[in-house]
Amino acid sequence: MCCILKNPDKYSKGFLIITSSESRLINNFFSKNKIFLLKKKWFIGVHHNWHDYHFDNNSLYDFHLSGQNDIKPINNILFNNIFLDCCNFPPDNFSFNNKNKFWDIVAVIRPVYFKRLYFFLDTIKKLFKKSGPKRVLCITPFGSGFESIFNVTNYNFDKVMKYFKKNFSEEDRRFINFIATKHDPLPFDLKTLSFFYKHSKIFIHTSAIERRPRISAYAFRAGMPVVGKINPASILPPYLQKEPFLFLVKKDSDFVKKISDSLKFADSSDYNLKKMKKVMHYFNDKKNQKILIKKLTSTFKIPLSKNIIKSFKLNDLNFRLGHSHLSKNKNHILMILESLYLQLKLNKEPKSDFDENQFNIKLYNMDYIIFIIFDFFYMTKHFFYLSAIYLVRLLLRKVVQ
Repeated sequence: MCCILKNPDKYSKGFLIITSSESRLINNFFSKNKIFLLKKKWFIGVHHNWHDYHFDNNSLYDFHLSGQNDIKPINNILFNNIFLDCCNFPPDNFSFNNKNKFWDIVAVIRPVYFKRLYFFLDTIKKLFKKSGPKRVLCITPFGSGFESIFNVTNYNFDKVMKYFKKNFSEEDRRFINFIATKHDPLPFDLKTLSFFYKHSKIFIHTSAIERRPRISAYAFRAGMPVVGKINPASILPPYLQKEPFLFLVKKDSDFVKKISDSLKFADSSDYNLKKMKKVMHYFNDKKNQKILIKKLTSTFKIPLSKNIIKSFKLNDLNFRLGHSHLSKNKNHILMILESLYLQLKLNKEPKSDFDENQFNIKLYNMDYIIFIIFDFFYMTKHFFYLSAIYLVRLLLRKVVQ
């Protein structure tokens, strides 16, 4: 999928953002000449959904959205990197709550290897042995897409449940709530998900390698203490990578202690809105929208005005910037780009209300048919021109002879 951040208008080019996964698809299946034509009307950016330590910049793209140390280029290549991504835009549903907490711990863990679901269960077992049972909520969406993408077979629902029952007594299992959905990789809207966050004391992120996870951003936005390692902590600037916002785990063996420390803080009178406001403000959606506009306009020397600000589409950036359709419809992004290309090729101004979520395949097909007819007549016209030139050349050669 692409994100239309701004359509082209009389004030400036448009801003079109694709994900890093889709950029590889585009590099293989979309003509560079078409991209260069699009760039007459669009600035094209790439939102990086995973860190890249061997980044080879592609001149087709004008800017990149990623964390500050998530992209390490080869050969010291210079490129436009704007240090914001989807994680900086959590919705206001994730607000502070210090009353009626039901769960002590909440974790959102997709069943893929780098999330370390079994390690999470092992850690909870050690915590129970050390300090007694805590109320734990583990949200695990067993959607159909994840296993095929990551080639993971050890994390299917039956194996996880078997492991859970084997390692926890019936008494302990009463304190651990699994919400293990099967119907969709994203089973909850964010308003519903925020309910679970706001009724839990602390958030745990057990991955050791994942950087800038959105699920942690939601916790920070809600003013929850977060327990995790340095890579997931990269979502925070260094001045916020400290307690009570982040209970940083340096070694896996430290998880239990850090969980206990964070729960002790969450249960204390020191835990309040004023104490957590600094980290919550860092993930303020409206504030970061203004920063994004300012960075884009200054990078491309666009005069900042009320009309420019109004022309940006800033709704649901936490989802739209990083959402990819590759697992469902590989042609979606190619068809959108092809549609925009055909509009320009036919000398049609891009629609000012073009919306990536309302892409109309019928209109695309109509544009494509018109283009084929146009191209046929264009080539036919050239055929007659070339034929006439060839005949004149033959006549001139006979005259000379």
